[in-house]
Amino acid sequence: MHSYGNYIILLCGFLTGYLVSRIFVKTGLAASAVIGFIRISNGHISYLLLFLIASSALLSSFMPNTVTVLALIPILKIINRQYKKIETQKGQLSTPIVMSVIYGANIGGMSSIIGSPANAVLIGFLPLLEKNYNIVIAGREGITFFSWLTFGIPSAALLVLIAWILIFLLLVPKNLKRADLDFSSIEKRSCPPRLRSIGLTLSISVLLSWIVVSVAQTYFPWLIAELAVTSIVICVVFVLVVFLIKIKLNHHRSEPLLRLKDTYTGIPGKGLLIVLGAAGLSGVLMILRVPDLIGAAFSSLDLSRIVHPAGVYVTIALVVTYLTEFISNTTVALTFFPIILVLSLKLNLNPLASLLLVSLSTTCAFMSPIATPVNALAFGSLKGVSLKKMLLSGFLMNMISAAVLTLVVLHFALPVFQR
Repeated sequence: MHSYGNYIILLCGFLTGYLVSRIFVKTGLAASAVIGFIRISNGHISYLLLFLIASSALLSSFMPNTVTVLALIPILKIINRQYKKIETQKGQLSTPIVMSVIYGANIGGMSSIIGSPANAVLIGFLPLLEKNYNIVIAGREGITFFSWLTFGIPSAALLVLIAWILIFLLLVPKNLKRADLDFSSIEKRSCPPRLRSIGLTLSISVLLSWIVVSVAQTYFPWLIAELAVTSIVICVVFVLVVFLIKIKLNHHRSEPLLRLKDTYTGIPGKGLLIVLGAAGLSGVLMILRVPDLIGAAFSSLDLSRIVHPAGVYVTIALVVTYLTEFISNTTVALTFFPIILVLSLKLNLNPLASLLLVSLSTTCAFMSPIATPVNALAFGSLKGVSLKKMLLSGFLMNMISAAVLTLVVLHFALPVFQR
């Protein structure tokens, strides 16, 4: 019942989060956010990219990162339309704009327990691993919603800064690095103020409700059944209010926050095709037992005789990260948790550190358009995104993130959980 309850909470949270993203799009709240970013950045590409990475990371900390990308796609299109006016044959900005959201959303997934499915899988797997292998994983009891944030948020902030520097140096054409553009002519989406204010109030209320449910899920796991029922109630009530209750806009007009067509308008078809293709490829690789074969080969190596223990941790992060580029991160996590636990015991590594690295590394896959739904949806949202540049910058970002995550886990996460 415990695992079913967690799945129910996750599903209800994703559904309501998705609807919140569609409210933001319909009411123009997303476009208003763009105007705010532009005013702060003064139209300078470097600052604008930083705000895109940081905002997508922040949103992905507390809502599914796929939902975050869907909410930001209209923003990407607005920004890209404006910068198209200054692009030349020697350079384009679609790639850095899209990569900023991909990197931010994936990085944000590591900053909280609820940011990535792999994190939730880890929390559920730890007691099962202890039972099956008859061991005690030191520090497991210290993992809570808030203790995770104490290392997750600073770590995500560091990776956001690194991602920003990497994108600006590698992906922004030299002749456009100092580009400025006047965004004063951007047309704001017309939306009745009452519809917008109610949409914003309702969206914030439901997101705060999910934060409360998540905290209770972390601190009171024995109430999982009650929390699952609460999640269903929140979800049903929210859906009914959003679709059925009409808001009076004037004497002659009233309409609901969302209609059925609002739930799919503007979603990139190319991105969805990539998601489906990635799912198919992942299924084929699973049928061929590729993860098991790689895991078995990896665990058979006596790495402790070849490299320093810190190098083993980095290797774990790299293997998991690059495998996630072709197979879903949740699948990789489920496959590698028991493999890495056995490897850790064999090589006298800290089991909790190794398992945390697996969970965090499955979130930080930046190279391939099929690595995560986030990558696929964002990659398919704009025309002209360079696959070659995505592969190059993503390869480097994977290498950097593996080293950063190893340092974070060993020197920040473990002391937090084991104190």
